[in-house]
Amino acid sequence: MIGDLAGKDKRVIFKLKTGDHMVAHLPSRDLSVVSFSWRTADGSGKMAFIKTDGTGYREPEGHLGPSEVIPDWSWDNRYFFACGNDPDGTRPLVRISAADGEVRKVRAACAALNRPSPDGRFIALGASYMAFDKVFVVPSQGGEPQLVSDSARLIDWTRDGRYLIISSTRSGSEALYLLPIKDG
Repeated sequence: MIGDLAGKDKRVIFKLKTGDHMVAHLPSRDLSVVSFSWRTADGSGKMAFIKTDGTGYREPEGHLGPSEVIPDWSWDNRYFFACGNDPDGTRPLVRISAADGEVRKVRAACAALNRPSPDGRFIALGASYMAFDKVFVVPSQGGEPQLVSDSARLIDWTRDGRYLIISSTRSGSEALYLLPIKDG
């Protein structure tokens, strides 16, 4: 359901079948599209996109569904980054086009957090979203991850892509930091 802040203009944009259970949902950065995952009554997982006006429902191809990994949208709202579920048990990072549902493998392994840079050239990888752990930056077209912090929680990039926002206890107590990033 979507509505205004006053709670007066509410409308259903998608309704699950009886017995299905919503697992997760994430609106795009401009709030024009919502990605969501659910478990069907038979226990299988599904994923779909729908525009917030209720049109454009699309289920991407491939083995995608609920995951313990937090997905993310590209800054231009064109792509959704999530973990795939390949039949061989591997969990690649995939990029899904919100326009046509095309799924493209970005990396062989998915991190707990996968945050694309605003220009799409890099992906910040957080090893954990709960604990302080390693944070890496990797080129989105392939390449080796570069360690940028050995004890932090990844939050996101700044809009200009010049900094990563991280949480760390390096000063003794937990604080937010802007970590300067240049060319990944």
